[in-house]
Amino acid sequence: MNRNKRGIALDLKTEAGRKVLSRLLQGADVLIENYRRGTMERMGFGYDALHALNPKLIYCSISGLGGPAVCRSRRGSTWSPKG
Repeated sequence: MNRNKRGIALDLKTEAGRKVLSRLLQGADVLIENYRRGTMERMGFGYDALHALNPKLIYCSISGLGGPAVCRSRRGSTWSPKG
């Protein structure tokens, strides 16, 4: 299930981290993010900006509390037991 996957940690609060993400997304197929609503837009990675960068990119935004929910701007968390 996790074969041939690679990981990278980026600090998107820095210009260098945002530049690396931009380069990666130019050749990416899918972006899945789970920031609070509006975070990606504030960092310059909203849907419109990413569509201009890579029109074929599939953008998936996941919220812990749902999109149209009353609590949509609150933090959600996920956990998975290790064992």
